[in-house]
Amino acid sequence: MHPTKLVISYWADSELAFVDIAKNRCHELGIQFDIYRIAHHSSWFGANRSIVKNALHLTNTLMNVLRAGFRGNFCAFGTNVCRSVFLFSWIFRQTHFIFNELPEHKSRSPLYWLDRAIFRRARFVYVSSIPRAQFVKTLYGLTRDIGVVENIAFHTIPNYTEGKNGGVVFAGSITPKRFSVQDIQKFQALRDALDSKIVVYGLVARELSPKFASLLDYQGVLSHGELMQKLHNFRYALLAYYQDEPNYNLCAPLKLYEYVAAGCRVISINRNVGLLKLAERYPSLIFFIDDPLSTLSFRDELAFARERETFLQEALRSNERLALAITS
Repeated sequence: MHPTKLVISYWADSELAFVDIAKNRCHELGIQFDIYRIAHHSSWFGANRSIVKNALHLTNTLMNVLRAGFRGNFCAFGTNVCRSVFLFSWIFRQTHFIFNELPEHKSRSPLYWLDRAIFRRARFVYVSSIPRAQFVKTLYGLTRDIGVVENIAFHTIPNYTEGKNGGVVFAGSITPKRFSVQDIQKFQALRDALDSKIVVYGLVARELSPKFASLLDYQGVLSHGELMQKLHNFRYALLAYYQDEPNYNLCAPLKLYEYVAAGCRVISINRNVGLLKLAERYPSLIFFIDDPLSTLSFRDELAFARERETFLQEALRSNERLALAITS
């Protein structure tokens, strides 16, 4: 028997594909659908932020979410949303918890024990990749499987166009703190290999060294729709995530799916475990910058197109399975 209503509570900027799929399914089945966003008060990131004002704002938002989801199916997307509603999950007909970041892994933290309780006691819990699921199972000594919902934000795969002229793009913020001296040297090697500056869409800090800045062609900040159109012009796209925290080392970021959907070969600055696992399955999609750069131009076009389709289809299926589960 289907629920009479479905409430999805989000703490993220981008919605994954399962949201629209679930919304369409609710419309077909006559299920009431609502989505609520939980976020800090608008003043939280300003100079005059107030802890009290922010706490009252978050509490009021949470109460509205709980009232909306009462006796219906509920889906909590976001690590902090999962934590916030876990103790109230008994008021819902069925609850699905989706951790968009890894749970707390340091046992000294009270959050470790809360996250551990969620993964041990909740019936439906998900993370964003298979390596993350394996990490959490080991961390909390779980014997059951954990669901995986991949970070794909669209439910129609764009057509693939061959014959891009080249060029490399980076979408995101560039600051001195984000990139080490070794990373900058990797940028230099890539620029030399491709004989082209790295085009950047996003924020670039003013305090970059002249040497680092000289490697970049800064094009400013674009809306998400404009960015996706620009990505189609590039053959290569850069990922840069730290390795010193499990959350980053086991990453499978949304940007990866956007790059691949745009037909870009992904070049990772670091050998993150999550990306290494994906590269084993899809060797034509992901390249590591410290591999011999001479191999970059010899990736087979047909293999890339085939692996791109499989990679995106599998990501979509994980979202389709979740949409089916939360509307049942």
